[in-house]
Amino acid sequence: MRFYSGAILRAIINRVHKLAGADPLDDKASLRTELKQAGQIVVIFALMLTVLIGLVGIAIDSTYSWRESLRVQRAADAGSLAGVVYMPGNDGGALAKSTAKAETAKNGYPIAGTTTIDFPPAADPRELDVSLTTQVPTFFARIFGINNFTVTRSSKAIYVTPVPMGSPLGYYGVYQLCPVSGTCITQPKTLETGGNLTVSISSQGFFGAIEGEGSNRSTGDAYATYYNPNPTTNSQYTKDGYRYEVTAATSGKVYLFDPVFCPTSTKTGTGSGGHSGAGDHWLGTTATAVSTYYILWDTHNTPLATKTWTNVAELDQNDPVQVDKGGTYGGSDYSDGTEPSSPADCANDPHHNKWVALGSVTAGSTYSLQVTTTNPNNLTANLNQSFENMFSIAVSGAGNTVHGTGSMVTYANVDSGSSEFYLAQIDRTSGAGKTIEIDLFDPGDVGAGAWLQIEPDGSPAWQPTKFSYTSDGNSSPPNRSSPAGGTTCLQTYGGSGTPPSGCGETATSGGQFYQNSWVQIFITLPTTYGDATHPLTQSGWWKIKYIVAQANDTTTWQVSIRGNPVHLI
Repeated sequence: MRFYSGAILRAIINRVHKLAGADPLDDKASLRTELKQAGQIVVIFALMLTVLIGLVGIAIDSTYSWRESLRVQRAADAGSLAGVVYMPGNDGGALAKSTAKAETAKNGYPIAGTTTIDFPPAADPRELDVSLTTQVPTFFARIFGINNFTVTRSSKAIYVTPVPMGSPLGYYGVYQLCPVSGTCITQPKTLETGGNLTVSISSQGFFGAIEGEGSNRSTGDAYATYYNPNPTTNSQYTKDGYRYEVTAATSGKVYLFDPVFCPTSTKTGTGSGGHSGAGDHWLGTTATAVSTYYILWDTHNTPLATKTWTNVAELDQNDPVQVDKGGTYGGSDYSDGTEPSSPADCANDPHHNKWVALGSVTAGSTYSLQVTTTNPNNLTANLNQSFENMFSIAVSGAGNTVHGTGSMVTYANVDSGSSEFYLAQIDRTSGAGKTIEIDLFDPGDVGAGAWLQIEPDGSPAWQPTKFSYTSDGNSSPPNRSSPAGGTTCLQTYGGSGTPPSGCGETATSGGQFYQNSWVQIFITLPTTYGDATHPLTQSGWWKIKYIVAQANDTTTWQVSIRGNPVHLI
């Protein structure tokens, strides 16, 4: 078999021409000349191929780097969200930063070698900024001496603390003391034990309140009560009870007014219907010994990180079956049901109708006062205790404040007319452009023709505002709602009387509309809320206004800003 080398060479050269996009060889063309030209083309093609491979490699490396940058972003987000709950902290944010570092490590980026983390300063003390930088290795770009790409991603997280409620002052839940008959008096500040309370006190229109773990939630306490009704459990029950925040600008002491459960007699005469004194009473069951627990926690300025808190003071108020038998607040009818037999006399108890020192606070720190009727060491011990205990809180020291956080229970013996109470503080940072949700549980245990209004901070201060509302299926009739376009008032008890001016609703009959029922009120704030054109004249504090014939009402209030409290920005 003959071997035609010329033909083979010509075929090879034509193949090179084709790859290079050139015309094929002419049959008469010289192979020697064409071989020289083909060699040049191969060299050029090889050089172009090297560049092409480099460009493709850079594209692949860039894509890989972009994919890795998404992982870096997720790690930075995880770090900022995990650490922000410890802000600002008494340690200058050290715990927040160490937590953020640990979380980025869990997401594949330990802070070592080629990975670094930075925490740029933030204007808001509730904000944690995280900047994560790492080196992403290359593969093809190494041809050009590029061994790594530097990737930096940043994340910002912030938390919205529970809305302050009930008081912008150094005391919370302060009300008048009403004798069995006669004129009510302002709660005295001079009757105290265990210290010197130096707080100038005036009435806030309600007492703080909590009901026994064994009570039914239909009596007004939505969260501390275990039953709905007994033996059915209350799905919203929480063993933690309620928390009140104490902010200490200066050193001082926390005081409790009337922390003891000492039942008082029903009022008579004008404004009758409620209980005298602070209003302690049993709730429709046979009288039993009762328990209320007051625990003061140092939050170390990490209000969302409860596991880091320290118990600094505690008062376990375990009280026997007793009543106030004194002439001013005692007499008969100490409950809403069965009366006790042969009770002890607590009229002269040192914790009854007096201020009692609980514990000290240090300047620059924030504390949480927990009030619960569930035994922290035995969660089922108090399931037969059905009662209501009223109290007040005060903190001494210049500039110190105390308020409810997120939710609270109020008790008021309101005589006929209108009464205003501090509702909640909503500052510009938290509220501008957001929707405020106000939840009221079981409002309206009052006389005929009762109305409620919401008064935001603004100029002029505390004027009724328009809102929309809806209620749950327990209301009467079920699922009540506001008229189209909203309203400036909510009727909580039907009957005679006229609505407040400009209300937008028509008075109806029907008694109590919201027995054992939640009412949800919604107010959308403009983005201009609290800016220079719409300034806040009362530090963002809102009020709630009741217009009633008379009231002996226990109501759970809850205020929130809709959205995730811990979120990226």
